[in-house]
Amino acid sequence: QRLWKVRARKVILATGAIERPMVFSNNDRPGIMLASAVRTYINRFAVSCGKRAVVYTNNDGAYNTAIDLLRAGVKVEAVVDQRAEPSGELPDIVRELGVKIFSRCCVVNTLGRNRLNAIKISEINEAGDGYVGDFSRLQCDLLCVSGGWNPTIHMYSQSGGTLRYDNKKTCFVPRTATQEISVIGAANGTFTSQNCITESVNVGRLAAQSFGAANPETPETLSVDVSSEEGIEPIWRLPEIYKGEKSFVDLHNDVAVSDIELAVREGYAGIEHLKRYTTAGMGPDQGRTGNISALAILGTLTGLPIPSVGTTTFRPPFTPVAIGALGGRSVGKHFMPLRATPMHRWNLDH
Repeated sequence: QRLWKVRARKVILATGAIERPMVFSNNDRPGIMLASAVRTYINRFAVSCGKRAVVYTNNDGAYNTAIDLLRAGVKVEAVVDQRAEPSGELPDIVRELGVKIFSRCCVVNTLGRNRLNAIKISEINEAGDGYVGDFSRLQCDLLCVSGGWNPTIHMYSQSGGTLRYDNKKTCFVPRTATQEISVIGAANGTFTSQNCITESVNVGRLAAQSFGAANPETPETLSVDVSSEEGIEPIWRLPEIYKGEKSFVDLHNDVAVSDIELAVREGYAGIEHLKRYTTAGMGPDQGRTGNISALAILGTLTGLPIPSVGTTTFRPPFTPVAIGALGGRSVGKHFMPLRATPMHRWNLDH
């Protein structure tokens, strides 16, 4: 590896966003995947991840996965949507394609020995603390989950930028920058392609003007088909049904809802204490997928809103860097410096 140090007068971050998994019993079986990952396999690699799929979501974005699965010839058994009335353009398209949508429903458990072969779903009441009616069973070997999106704001935070919690989008977005940094696109909480393009053009023009361009030309931009999307309605902590069944929040370190509950009972209710007590967010993804769910569940247990719970500290580097790249080349005497006492020079002189 080679380490580059670049001093720029202005930085524009377009670091994107990372999809959140859903929290429910036995959500770690093989065959349960992020909806965006399933789309990537289909569209980039022409690979189908299953033969019978169910989509579980709390937002409109995952309906694109259902549409892509159908176009690829995969049978979509149903879409399970936590929202009461998913009525956007994308849900309407899925209905027209003949897929049943279970609204105000949750996945309460998964079944299968070596991999997923079925799920159990149930309607949830308006308060989100109990179930209505009997459980239904759906056969499937692929469950595509989408719990919303986390803007990748780590490098922005490392620059000293502050964050605010967007209740409508249920994620942290940039608030005030302390350096010459602009954030655009999904990293800024802008999740539609057309708005990302428009935002990038506007920020680029402002950057050009700040460097002396009097009236920079507006470039010809790409127009994309825009599907209107409804809002997101997460249910962070589902009512428990099966004692001993794990609902994983951090899939990397096997941190479950029960671990967060134990941490609160033991008095580790601060977000930094919770992180160290449970190791949530300390795995390979450094909390990029599960941290929002962890602090939201902590908020429900302590009675605090998510902004009051706060976030953990984002430390560089964002991706792993070899220590050798940071240390530099092994050149002569600088390879292994000699340690000497403060009086070493005096000793030599005498």
